[in-house]
Amino acid sequence: MTDPIHVSITEQDIGAISVTDEVVHVTVGADELTPISITEETMNVAVTDEIVHVSIMEGTVGPPGPPGPAGSEEVIVSHEPSPTASSLELWVDLDATSGAIEGPPGPEGPIGPQGPPGSAILSFLRAFGPDTSSAIPANAWTAIVLDPAGEPWRQFGTAMWEWIGPGDPDYSLSPAGIRCLKEGVYDLAGSVVFNQSQGTGTRAVRVIEVKGPYAGQWQLTQSIPMPKGNLIPVMVSGESYQYAGNIIELQAWTDSATSTMNNPQSEWLSATFIAGP
Repeated sequence: MTDPIHVSITEQDIGAISVTDEVVHVTVGADELTPISITEETMNVAVTDEIVHVSIMEGTVGPPGPPGPAGSEEVIVSHEPSPTASSLELWVDLDATSGAIEGPPGPEGPIGPQGPPGSAILSFLRAFGPDTSSAIPANAWTAIVLDPAGEPWRQFGTAMWEWIGPGDPDYSLSPAGIRCLKEGVYDLAGSVVFNQSQGTGTRAVRVIEVKGPYAGQWQLTQSIPMPKGNLIPVMVSGESYQYAGNIIELQAWTDSATSTMNNPQSEWLSATFIAGP
């Protein structure tokens, strides 16, 4: 290999530099230097103190060197505001895969509006007895006739009990009771005010099922001593499971013959729906 040819040129001397077909043409002042033909294998270029050194190496070209290290994949990172997060999220685009690194989850959203109130079945009935007094013989349970023709009944919500009037198939069985229309648990309450002028003794009131799977097998009963001259209602209450078609009655008892008061609201039976299928 021969010594390289060194050509030194300063910025002030260079008139023009052009390259055509791998030939470098350098003009110094008004003169053009001898064209230099170069290729990638034969050209060395160095710059020191504003001097360009172009070395043309003569001789054979050596074998190619080992491959350089593999280039790293370019990663472009940008900051963009997330539409849902309170802080910035990192969005990373990879040139090769265009993948993304998922950011942290955003904060929990606000609680939604409250839904409409649920509906519940409401039902209440208060059935009153007759406007006139009813005779109560001694030592026998007597049904108090519940008839809306006297004192109008109080009924609110869904009707779940009904009057048994003349001509009804159940009238001959119970002309005094009320009939259930919807199966469920009911709170039952009843009251009778006895005539205060008809002696002392024991008075009792009960609510009993007279038609249904358990007719005559259960009752809500309350009894108290009744001193002469006292106007005290005898009341009874409790819960009972009733089926549609069942009939219940309000009944009164005394150990000495008496009667009820002629006040139209002195005898009544209430049924309030609690729950059901």
